[in-house]
Amino acid sequence: LLDFYSHDSDGRSTGTMTTATVSLRDVMDECGSIVFSSLTVKETVQSAEISRQWRRYSNGDIGNRARRWVAETSRSWTWEDRSKPFFEQYVPADELPDSAEALSHLDVYWRRHDGITSPSILIGSIAHRWGGGFPKFLHARETSAKPQPKFERGKQIQFTTLGGERGTLSIPFALIFDIHCNGRPKWCGVHPVNSGEIAGVHQENDEGEDVTMTGIYPQSSKTLGDKTDPSTIHSMDHGHRPSKYLFSADADDTRTWRFNVSVVSPWSAETLIISSDIIPRDVVEYVSEMNGWDEKSGYEDVCMLKEQLEETVQDGQFDEGESDHIKRRREFLDSIPYPDTEKLMRCSNLAPVTILVPLEPLKGLDEDGNTKQFELVKAHACYWLDKKNPKKERLHVTLDYYFEDSLWTDMILNPRAVEARPSTSNTSSNARP
Repeated sequence: LLDFYSHDSDGRSTGTMTTATVSLRDVMDECGSIVFSSLTVKETVQSAEISRQWRRYSNGDIGNRARRWVAETSRSWTWEDRSKPFFEQYVPADELPDSAEALSHLDVYWRRHDGITSPSILIGSIAHRWGGGFPKFLHARETSAKPQPKFERGKQIQFTTLGGERGTLSIPFALIFDIHCNGRPKWCGVHPVNSGEIAGVHQENDEGEDVTMTGIYPQSSKTLGDKTDPSTIHSMDHGHRPSKYLFSADADDTRTWRFNVSVVSPWSAETLIISSDIIPRDVVEYVSEMNGWDEKSGYEDVCMLKEQLEETVQDGQFDEGESDHIKRRREFLDSIPYPDTEKLMRCSNLAPVTILVPLEPLKGLDEDGNTKQFELVKAHACYWLDKKNPKKERLHVTLDYYFEDSLWTDMILNPRAVEARPSTSNTSSNARP
């Protein structure tokens, strides 16, 4: 029952109250999108208990949210186009048609499993089949994926690990990147991990031992960052210049921006790996107080890379087939201009990032089934203070994530229900549920 006052032709109330009966269908047809836009995913799912008719509206809204998420989510991988200059040849998958071509530089598994023929089908499948269904997966985008299970004395827990041989991709998995602003989701990217990314980085641990690591840089043409320019010099050598920063904001922004990374696979539920907080104004103030802005805004890195390249050439440490690569590499490094250090200042040495998760080292199981800790799980932040517009300075941020390779085989992960685990030809017999 709706009570309302009648109005005259000028919009003034006549003071006469009228009562009318309006059906739920009429209301939802007219205002349904407004009603559900004010609800979280969890509230939308819970509203399905109101009535059978309302359940249909609730399910329809979840379907709409799922389609929007698939369409808007960043495909956080690149496609190599050798016809372009070296510094432009890695094309973000977001800029390619939603077709099999955009999958061509992913591992065979991602291109041929379960009828995957396009990026939208791929990320939709990861969310729906691996993420426990769209309601659960989208709820994690609004809040956060669950951290790994914790061992507590006297309590039983359920968990799984992926197992397999360290340094290899025994079971496929994907990383999910989320950015929130004051608790509200703002950006999401999906990165299917390729076997070539495993064991691609070497680093010493606290004991001085050489540890192989996986380095992942989330990039996309749909990030929350401004466009980069030729003088943008990343502290990590990606071999090309990404078209956009991961994140940009006004230098005086006081909002809290959270950056989450989680992992999901056919054998495990989504599990949070690392989470970081950044408040742009605090970053700018901290780096300035510490005199942390690089004197040459990173150009010393370019000089070092040029020297290393020429030493490699002089020592003959490349095959004849790599001569084109050397030539294009030179062109890339020569194309980087000396930055205007008054207008674009870089900081790569300090890390004013609050690492929230793990508050304690992530845990896993070693080959003997004993618990172990992972020390080398980190986010390397690089910042730029952009003063091109003197009236509004901007802070740009990139994050490179590094994980020791045994994390993917040994880390304790949230379990999936046994009956929900999809079969996969890549599944290792060493996986330990």
